[in-house]
Amino acid sequence: MTDTAVDQGEEIEQLSWEVLDIIVDKIGGIIGEGAVSVLQTIKTADRDQAPNPELVYNLGNELEEIIGKKGAFALLRQVGREVGKMFTDGKHPEEATEILAVTLRNLGFAYEIKLNEKEAYICKCVFYDLLAADGYRPIQKPVCWTGMGFIEGCLSNVNDTHHIKWKGRDLQARECKFEIRRSVEEWDA
Repeated sequence: MTDTAVDQGEEIEQLSWEVLDIIVDKIGGIIGEGAVSVLQTIKTADRDQAPNPELVYNLGNELEEIIGKKGAFALLRQVGREVGKMFTDGKHPEEATEILAVTLRNLGFAYEIKLNEKEAYICKCVFYDLLAADGYRPIQKPVCWTGMGFIEGCLSNVNDTHHIKWKGRDLQARECKFEIRRSVEEWDA
């Protein structure tokens, strides 16, 4: 794994309304503000209390009910890509890699992302327990695809990564493993 600047004593940050607003704006930009009433749930929520992972998880689930599973997966993956690119556009590859490593912690989604040449790992995702409680594994719900897209968006600014593919979950380490793919030809390989 590459050496990241993550201090093992640091905690995952609290999810913020600013982050949710970015996600909602990206969703609205892709499918149109009026197309999904679920966006109003977040826009009109009580801003005096910090948002929680359940809110984001449920947003994905509601999108799935409205536009279908594959539609929600694709939409949230694209939102993740756009947010990843937003954070790393114009950055030197080393700086973009460092941003990728710690940003999900700073946004309140996971502890860190670890990388090596061929793999990426999302570590200690805040959504895993919600998935498990509902009887799902990673990538079976739309919220997971946002993280995948985030990695893809960041890595598109670092190297020639085309996409990533989920490979499994290490339950003891609390990590989801993704294979980094560099071309369209590797899509089904």
